[in-house]
Amino acid sequence: MIFIAYCLSNIIAPQFFKSKQAPLYALGMGAILASYILAMITIGMYMAYCAYENKRRDRLDSAAGERVHQDTDFKDLTDKQNIHFRYVW
Repeated sequence: MIFIAYCLSNIIAPQFFKSKQAPLYALGMGAILASYILAMITIGMYMAYCAYENKRRDRLDSAAGERVHQDTDFKDLTDKQNIHFRYVW
């Protein structure tokens, strides 16, 4: 997804810099500022999701008791399937 967003931005970004707005390029600079703000919001949302998911998994783990992780050790599980996985943010 990052690669696709990078490629799309390289196609779209030059369209915001109009020669009649030289030398300040207000539209282009506004588009860059908007994309930085959107990136910060997206990162914040991802951080909040990771924190929520870690807390949810902690609650599920504590409810299960002192069970050893034998149910997930040496299995080829994704982060969604492995309840013992914790996200780092």
